[in-house]
Amino acid sequence: MAMSHEDMLKRARQLKKIKTTTSGASPSAPPPRIELHEETSEPDLEPLTRKFKSRGKKHGRKHNYLRHDINLLRTQDLKTLHESILANLHKAEASSFMLMDQFNLQSTQKSLDLEQKNQALALSQTETSRLTSEVAELTTQIKEKDELLADLHNQLKTLEAEKKS
Repeated sequence: MAMSHEDMLKRARQLKKIKTTTSGASPSAPPPRIELHEETSEPDLEPLTRKFKSRGKKHGRKHNYLRHDINLLRTQDLKTLHESILANLHKAEASSFMLMDQFNLQSTQKSLDLEQKNQALALSQTETSRLTSEVAELTTQIKEKDELLADLHNQLKTLEAEKKS
């Protein structure tokens, strides 16, 4: 069952409270250290940088971390670090759900807008075809009236000519 965004945030806050209230190790004992070996601390990212260069990028990030991040990781309690990672993953999941909901809502709205525009376009096309046929009909009527007017004008001239004679 999917959790709502508010439920996920509440759960993240609870995890954070548990993290701060958990004693972890005894206060006198130093926190366990995370050992990072030189060959694993700087992974070879050549395939990734090649990928970015092929896209036209002239520079890329050589490492996925900063040097002071290693020192922070070495001094942090493993349980706290694990809980922090879980909380961050939970926040990322909640954000993903929220973004997907927004995307679905916008996608639905765009589909409805497109459907309304298509209906309006169909109506305007039928109106345009109706008006085009009406204009054609009126044009033929105008031609007929012009011909009738020309005949009447000719008749008037002949009558005036007869009247003068």
